[in-house]
Amino acid sequence: MRRRNRKKNLYAHVLPVPLAGLVVGLVTLALAYLYLECRCQTLGRELAALEQHRDTLIEDRAHEQFKWTTLKSPQSLERALQANGLSMTWPSHRQVVRLRRDDVPADAWESGAAEQFASRE
Repeated sequence: MRRRNRKKNLYAHVLPVPLAGLVVGLVTLALAYLYLECRCQTLGRELAALEQHRDTLIEDRAHEQFKWTTLKSPQSLERALQANGLSMTWPSHRQVVRLRRDDVPADAWESGAAEQFASRE
């Protein structure tokens, strides 16, 4: 009868393969959750900063629009003309030139440039 080789005996407790697979899967899911949570928080902070910047831009736009509206008011224009020593009056009837649509080339109407200068009759 042959003797058993004592060196080939394994006395360690081996983790079963299904349990090891389950542990690896759970660790993978936990790491994926942590990554996604961190990414969502980062995007949330960036979104909050961008919204704050947008609100600042909206306020600046409203302020500039108010300034522009007050600058182009008739009283403001008159003050600016007086400050620069300019005397402007409305044109006389003889100085006004009225164009009919037939007098303006077709390509000028298509580009929209003619409508700024010509009045329709």
